[in-house]
Amino acid sequence: DLCSLCRVSKTFQLAAERALYNTLHLADPDTALFLCHLFAEQPRVSHLVVALSISLQDDEDDMGNTPELLPPDYWQVVSRGLQHLSHLRFLHIYIDDGSNPNNAWALDSCPFQLHKFHCDFSWDESLVKFLSTQESITDLYVADFNEDTPENVLLIPRSLRQAQSLPI
Repeated sequence: DLCSLCRVSKTFQLAAERALYNTLHLADPDTALFLCHLFAEQPRVSHLVVALSISLQDDEDDMGNTPELLPPDYWQVVSRGLQHLSHLRFLHIYIDDGSNPNNAWALDSCPFQLHKFHCDFSWDESLVKFLSTQESITDLYVADFNEDTPENVLLIPRSLRQAQSLPI
């Protein structure tokens, strides 16, 4: 119905697109790639996205088939899409399909200031660099946080190990 409303008039299009793109859950890699290409090419649409979940799960479908491997350019395309989501406030990245979690570099040059961030990326310099730019996070979950990783020193003086980094 919302897609049909987009074709009624400009006013209906704007309202319907707000509802369509405000909160997105991308579990299918092909859909994620399509939408990330759309975000990079259509700023009007990318400004509507406030909450985004990217979920890579190792679930079998109803026929017992396991999911295909991610396309080799998956994270590059996702990164380009994320770089256009200036109004994004909630980001969840779930990686439970056995694929490489060392892709926090995909967050480089992202313009958004998150309120809530949950991710399964590996803790590395790219993730630390991204977190050091986030001043509005009130809910943070990082699956691979390691207090002994040397990159953590980059978060000083707002270190995640010190309670001052997140508002109480």
